[in-house]
Amino acid sequence: MSNRIRSLDVLRGFSITGILFMNIVGFHENYYYVNPLVKFANDKDVLLQQLSLLFIHNSFYPIFSFLFGFGMAIMADNMFQRGQNIFPRLIRRLLFLLVLGILHGSLLFYGDILNTYAIFGLLLLLFLVLSPRIALVSSICLVTIHFSLHFNELISVILKPEDYQVVLNKNNAFGNEVWQEAIRDRDYLLILGLNMGTFLGANTPLIGGKIFIFYLLTVFPFMLFGSYAYRTKLINKILKHKTSAIITASIFLIIGLTVKGFGIYHHINAEMMENFTYYGGIFIAMSYIVFTIILCENNKVLMYLTPFEKIGKISLTCYIFQSISMFIIFYVLGLYSQLSLSQVFSIALILTVVQCVGAQLYLKRYKQGPLEYIWRKFTYWSK
Repeated sequence: MSNRIRSLDVLRGFSITGILFMNIVGFHENYYYVNPLVKFANDKDVLLQQLSLLFIHNSFYPIFSFLFGFGMAIMADNMFQRGQNIFPRLIRRLLFLLVLGILHGSLLFYGDILNTYAIFGLLLLLFLVLSPRIALVSSICLVTIHFSLHFNELISVILKPEDYQVVLNKNNAFGNEVWQEAIRDRDYLLILGLNMGTFLGANTPLIGGKIFIFYLLTVFPFMLFGSYAYRTKLINKILKHKTSAIITASIFLIIGLTVKGFGIYHHINAEMMENFTYYGGIFIAMSYIVFTIILCENNKVLMYLTPFEKIGKISLTCYIFQSISMFIIFYVLGLYSQLSLSQVFSIALILTVVQCVGAQLYLKRYKQGPLEYIWRKFTYWSK
């Protein structure tokens, strides 16, 4: 296997780990997304929360979306070369992912992203039989539309950031007390009901309307760009022009950190901060992609990144493993809303080590993760 392909596994493992550090905070307390400083108010936790916003929040989902589109394009290309119709197999593959995502979102974690990938993966199929340039133009157009819709908000915050600062209000916990009571009483039916209600009510494009448009404008562009990157051999171009790629990635990183840093420095409230983390996260994600691809060309560096490569090879299994682990830790063991942010991140670090060791041991015996194996069987039926 070439270093270029291995770099994608490293990137995928890197992304799934970053997503863990983002998701675990919401798993520990869903009110975090509304006003993190209500729960995490000491200096150490505030610093950790700011670093998380700066380097993690919305800096990994774009990468995973990019890789999803890249992988879809690889599979489609392989089928084209064998003279096969891409639609039956890839539709089955996406339907399996959709069902898995709905189950995951309803029963384990309301923030599931798999169902979103499945739904927009079906739309991506249409672009895989068109010119890759159409995918690129469509991606740029969707991001531009999103930016235009939020342009006035961004300008207002930039001109008068003091008008949009965090207001601490511990009496407005958006139903958090209900979660706490359900977990304290070990009322698992209510926990599942709350989780399912949050997922189906606000976190899946299946419900259509504004949620569908939101994911269309924020997730689908990176899937399109990923498919474009594979079909135009963008990784080869990055490696061919390393110096230019490093300079560009460095500029992107500075822009991303500056955009996010503005919101953090001025203590912008969570609603408005979403725009800064989204746009800043795009630039940071692109820099992460370029730096990882280039670093993986160095065999010594690649050797140290092997644990992330192993996680990347069984990323679907690891993603579900993370949710099962967090469900047990915070809901079953009752640690929901009981820990400091440093303790929450310590748990994430432990889970990361477990994944690294577990993936390494598992792949010594098997070629695919258990969910990846089932997914492939469903995709190809007889293979």
